[in-house]
Amino acid sequence: MAAGSVVTTVHRGGFEALELEMPAGAVVWAEPGAFVSGSGDLDFAVTAAGSVRAMIGRLLSGERLMRQRIMARGPSRVVLAGEGPGGVLEIPMRTGDVLRATRGALLATLGSVQPRLFLDRHFARGVFTGMGWAQQELRGEGTAFLHAIGAILRYDLRPGETMAVQPDSIVAYDASARLDLRLWSNVVAGMFGGEGWFFCQVTGPGRVWVQSLSAHRALRQLRRTRRTSAHSSRTQIEEGTR
Repeated sequence: MAAGSVVTTVHRGGFEALELEMPAGAVVWAEPGAFVSGSGDLDFAVTAAGSVRAMIGRLLSGERLMRQRIMARGPSRVVLAGEGPGGVLEIPMRTGDVLRATRGALLATLGSVQPRLFLDRHFARGVFTGMGWAQQELRGEGTAFLHAIGAILRYDLRPGETMAVQPDSIVAYDASARLDLRLWSNVVAGMFGGEGWFFCQVTGPGRVWVQSLSAHRALRQLRRTRRTSAHSSRTQIEEGTR
C-alpha cells in the first residue's frame, strides 16, 4: 500500500514486520526498539516526544519517553517490527479522525499523526477493560501502525450497533464509538467460564480492532505450559529412579 509517497508492505507470518519504501525527504516516527534493518541513505535521530506533558502521557500510556525519527536522505528502505510475536495493523487516518489505542500498541506513524494522552476517568472501566486509564489517542493525517498479538480482526459498527469483547482483546477503536464495562449476567459463567466477571461492550458508530490473544492470556498460557512441563519432568525423574 502507499501511505502518501511512502510504499508500505506488511510481511505476514507469526512475527510480522513492516517494510517502508521511502523516497528522499520522507520521515517515519518509530517507537524505540522497533527498527530492524534499513538500506539507502538514512538519518536517525532520537527526540523527546513533544512537551513535558506529552512525555508524561507516554509513560502513563505504556510507551517510552523518546521517539525515533528516521528520515530518508535518498531512496531508502526501512523494516520495523514489534518487540514480540504478533501482527502489524496499518490504519490510514484523515484530518479529524481520533483513534484510541491500548497501552504499548503503537509501533510507528507517518505524516502528521501524533500520539497524545487520553485519560479514562471511569475507575472500573480503566481497571477491568484492559485498556487502562491512560490510553494513546492518535490524531492527524497520515498512517498509524500498531502491533497486536495473534489474529487481528476489524469490525465496522453502525450507529447503535453493539458487540461484546473480552477484556484485554481490544487493540484500538475510533473515539466515535463508546466503550462500556458490563458484568456477565450468568454468575456461574463468571466464576467458572474462564472469561472473568466482566466484558467490554462497544457501541457504534466506529471501527474496532480486536486481537485474538492478549498479552495477559499469552502469559497465562506460558505459565500453564511451564507447569505442565515441570510436572512431566518430575514424573520422568521419579520413574527413572525406581
